[in-house]
Amino acid sequence: MYHALQNFVDRLTESTGQDGLQQSMADITAALNLPCFAYLALPPKPSGSPKLISTYPSLWTAHYMRRHYERFDPVVSQAIRHTRPFRWGVEFGTRFRSEIERELFEEAAGFGIRCGFTIPIHDKGAIAAMTFATDRRRVNFEYSTTKHAPVLRVIAMYFHAHARRILLPIELSMACCYHLASSNVFNGPLKENLLGILESSLVSPQGPWPSIEIPPEQSSALE
Repeated sequence: MYHALQNFVDRLTESTGQDGLQQSMADITAALNLPCFAYLALPPKPSGSPKLISTYPSLWTAHYMRRHYERFDPVVSQAIRHTRPFRWGVEFGTRFRSEIERELFEEAAGFGIRCGFTIPIHDKGAIAAMTFATDRRRVNFEYSTTKHAPVLRVIAMYFHAHARRILLPIELSMACCYHLASSNVFNGPLKENLLGILESSLVSPQGPWPSIEIPPEQSSALE
């Protein structure tokens, strides 16, 4: 356990992108006999998009994000309202308040996400959730989440801190580019270059980030 935790800390510290974050978490969950995880950071505004780092099946996560399921996911709702870790799933007696919640759980079960253990993260107004899930109520899963609950909470908070370190600069850089692209400070080739960066980031938000080529006649605007 000690070596697994040390490797987790080292890899997170060295991570510079979402791939590194995902792999560091995947390694520690495997060491703890936890099949998969999902870290969901909610946007500060309802109109924003959440950030997801996960080892859930990609078809499910893409469907989840596309349909904005986080808006009525009962697991997310409980993570917003409470700060204590909790178990969920039909096997744990999760009750549904609406038909759409039941449908969400049925869809997730089709991808092997039937029950889990979620750790809410409330960080100075920011809210996120770290979830460990499995395809059915397994003895090993319950044993691991019970025995290692305090450690899992520390792991979740440490991961959250590094996720914010990596994800927040990307958001700020994007906001800066949008501001510059929509302003009258730059025009012509430079403005087109900025817009190109924004378009490419929508396809691949992790990069590689293209460089900005500044025409000589506009370089004075940055001085």
